[in-house]
Formats: sequence, structure tokens, C-alpha cells
Amino acid sequence: MSALAVSDGGMLRVAPLVPLLPLAGAVLVGVLGPRLLKGASHWPVILGIAGALAASGVLLGTVATMPHDRRDVFERSYHLYSW
Repeated sequence: MSALAVSDGGMLRVAPLVPLLPLAGAVLVGVLGPRLLKGASHWPVILGIAGALAASGVLLGTVATMPHDRRDVFERSYHLYSW
């Protein structure tokens, strides 16, 4: 079984990285940029975006290779707020 199997919660571990990696890069630049990073302030953000792209690719590959009978996991919805 692969490390990103749905039964192991693999996608749930990778999915939060998609928005969090670019955010972490932006926060790092905001905190350290002017003093420490100076002219290289763009690198943490670029690396965060590249990491989010890689995590998205892993998720896409996991979903694309998932058997059709296991895709019912995506039919669940969670209502956090109702108008």
C-alpha cells in the first residue's frame, strides 16, 4: 500500500500543505525579509509555491489512480456554516 493511501489518511496530511506552504513563505518574508533576506526575499515565497504545486500533484496523482469504488470518500460534505 502506498504512503498516501486514503485509508491511512494520506491525503488529509498532504492537502493542508497546498495553502499553508505559500502562506508560510509569505510570513517568513514578512518577518525576516527586510533585515535578513534583503534581496533574496522572493525565494521563500517561490519555494512555498513550488511545494504547494508538488503537493497538488501528489493529490492529483492519488485521486487519479484511486479505484472508482474508493472515490466515495469525496462524496462527504461538511457544513460549517448555514446562511
